[in-house]
Amino acid sequence: MSLLQEIIALLNKEDIRSYKLLANRTNASEGRKDLFLFNEIKKQKTSFNERSIISSLYHNNKNAYFRLKNRLIKDIEKSQILQHGFKSSDIYNVLQLLLAKIFYEKQAFKLAAVYLQKAEKKALQQNDHSLLELIYKELLRLSHNLSAIDVVALIKKKKENRQKLQQIQEFDEIIAAARYKINTTQSFSHKNKSIIDLLEQTIKTYSKNTTIANTPKLQIQMYQAISRVLLQQSNYKALEEYLIHSYKKFQKTKLFNKKNHDLKLELIVFIINSLFKNNKSKESLKYTDLLVKEMERFDRVYYDKYLFFYYNSLVINNSKENKKSAISFLLKAKKEAPIQAHSDHLLFIEINLMQLYFDVSDFKSAIKISSRIPIKEAFLNLNKTYQLKLMLAELIIRFEIGDFDLLEYRLSQIKKDYKKQLNNPVFKRELMFVQLILDLTVTNNIRYSKEIEKKANLFLSLISDKEADDRDVININFWLKKKIT
Repeated sequence: MSLLQEIIALLNKEDIRSYKLLANRTNASEGRKDLFLFNEIKKQKTSFNERSIISSLYHNNKNAYFRLKNRLIKDIEKSQILQHGFKSSDIYNVLQLLLAKIFYEKQAFKLAAVYLQKAEKKALQQNDHSLLELIYKELLRLSHNLSAIDVVALIKKKKENRQKLQQIQEFDEIIAAARYKINTTQSFSHKNKSIIDLLEQTIKTYSKNTTIANTPKLQIQMYQAISRVLLQQSNYKALEEYLIHSYKKFQKTKLFNKKNHDLKLELIVFIINSLFKNNKSKESLKYTDLLVKEMERFDRVYYDKYLFFYYNSLVINNSKENKKSAISFLLKAKKEAPIQAHSDHLLFIEINLMQLYFDVSDFKSAIKISSRIPIKEAFLNLNKTYQLKLMLAELIIRFEIGDFDLLEYRLSQIKKDYKKQLNNPVFKRELMFVQLILDLTVTNNIRYSKEIEKKANLFLSLISDKEADDRDVININFWLKKKIT
């Protein structure tokens, strides 16, 4: 695909309208070759036949065709700048700098100064030190022709900005190197280099300034970047080690204060979840106690924000060993005003209640919840994949209570509403289950039907029980195995 095809493929309806308005400003006549080429590329997309276009437009004159292509690219670029340049403050600031350069070339030095000063003001507001470096460079060049510019003050600002820019660039280099090291290191364990050692060595290697490693800004940026990389990798052991180390280090260096208390609470929540993922519920609950204590600080400034996460920790850490306690925590959480203010939080609670009621075989309570989940507004905001998983969970619960009539009705709804997903090979397992559960409704005992038993075993071979536990709202593998054993 050529550059022109790639650009046109990215254009939405508004972009296309903007380009055509620009193209027709100077010449709205019919038979425009540039508009013809644009429309052909848009229409044919990846099947666009360039040879036939060259033949029909220019009788195989390739040079003329390539000139047309280049002109079309430039016109689309102009329309994109005009359309989006004033929407994004970053792009707008660059445009101010470009205008200043244009006026400088025209020797309109006062006008150039006006636009540079406007760009400087915006760049300072946004802490855009890279752009400030360019602006000060242009102002210094402009000072040769404009005596009103205070060169001494300008040089001072330029030096101060350069120092900040160098520090930011060094931060970026260290964090980029650290991310790369983590992404390319296969594992972290006590036998191998630990993640803490790796990061400390990276800072020493890439830091030009020996004091930079201890700056609060780098420590916070490093924590935010590295924790997210490890989370994306699902490397919970290394994540736990790194988070706890970071928390203790921040405490020791007195990095936490009232201004960044939100950061402290976020870090504690991350630790709670990583410990839970590593099957350390006792330790996770200790940090849960710490979380609620910290939520009380500074006049409860972030209490409402983190109340849901507090209850979530109590639930997840009790859901395996003490399901009834987990249910009681969820019922209590539902009554909390800060949680009631968030429909997505309430939906999460309902889903967890449904799962726990199912686990303790309270199918009546589970079906009451599962039947009302699809009519909630927050359900409609979920992606279709997760919606489908919730609908499959309801089928299982309806099967358990013997409500086969409504189960069949729900099946027809699922086939209609999630037709696109079920026709996608990625959802092969979900499609197999939709077909399998209908078969199960017409047999008294799955072991009496060799055909159904064969289908069930084929379904169970698709993914492991552990994968199913992560993937399903109600683990279909566990449920189905109970039916065939």
